Amino acid sequence: MQTIRSWFGFPKACPYIGTKDRDMLKTGYMIISFVREGQMLSSTWADHLLSDKTRRQTLFGDLSKIMLSLNRIKLPRIGSLTLDDDGLIKLKNRPLTLRLQTFENEGIPTIPRNCTYHSVEPYILDLLQLHDNRIHHQPNAIHNLNDGQEQFAALTMMRALLPQFISRQYRDGPFVLTLTDLHASNIFVDKDWHITSLIDLEWACSFPIELQTPPYWLTGRPIDDIEHGENLDTFQEAMTEFINAFEVQEKEVQTSAFSQAEIMRKSWERGGFWYFQAVNSPKGLLRVFNEHIQRMFCEEHCTQRVFDRTVSPYWSVGAESFIQKKVEQEAEYKDRIRKRFGEVDQKG
Repeated sequence: MQTIRSWFGFPKACPYIGTKDRDMLKTGYMIISFVREGQMLSSTWADHLLSDKTRRQTLFGDLSKIMLSLNRIKLPRIGSLTLDDDGLIKLKNRPLTLRLQTFENEGIPTIPRNCTYHSVEPYILDLLQLHDNRIHHQPNAIHNLNDGQEQFAALTMMRALLPQFISRQYRDGPFVLTLTDLHASNIFVDKDWHITSLIDLEWACSFPIELQTPPYWLTGRPIDDIEHGENLDTFQEAMTEFINAFEVQEKEVQTSAFSQAEIMRKSWERGGFWYFQAVNSPKGLLRVFNEHIQRMFCEEHCTQRVFDRTVSPYWSVGAESFIQKKVEQEAEYKDRIRKRFGEVDQKG
């Protein structure tokens, strides 16, 4: 049946689902596997990360091979793969990442389920809208006037600076399958840090090639905990080491007309790495903007309140009065929390 479908140009059904079993797809299901070899990278991460260059090179090389293998098939747009009731794999779902799910778990509206993108800018602008939605829907999103002005100024400038970090050459593709939840606890390795297995692949998305950056966790620090100074110098060394390892593997494969290692390198040099990480971080955007993006254009503004006071009104009409309402809303929210936990303590 699969062969006949291919003769007539129809997509082939997933080989794991037989025709007679299609009805089972109309209900929820899980596919479970067992990792037989290796241990979580996070188990030995702190022991060897900085001291063992051989293990780092092994890990970076294997990660690069996996990324290049996934990139061999170019996808038509930004989104997520789905398995429909007929067992057909289609690219028709919104790009569903773990961070997007984090917003939804907190009751914040996100991207509609069937929304996919044919170019980069609309996707980035929708991600920035999620940060606006967080401010609107989270009762404790703004703590005081200064905090509100800081957040509004950062979001306003993130929209204004978008053309600085997106290359026109790659705005309409290529789009490649990207593992968006790839971190040290989802990678299993042997004693030499060769990768044996990956887990939590359900967050894989078709992403723009420029958004497939080196992993931000290469120095073991959260993205919003990397500051200028020694932290940044160490992080830059790790970025350079990873990109160089990626370039070595890419030259061996030679499957593309362009160099993705060069795309990564240019994105790092012009600050695109920080921009994309900020957009994708529900709680880290403000810190990443202040530490790494704003100072690229005017370091003085990083410490001047006049910048936030001047730019924040352009977030929306009535921005200042909205901040005041959110400050009052947070006070009410904290009062409810105190009463709730006070009642629990009294009963306990």
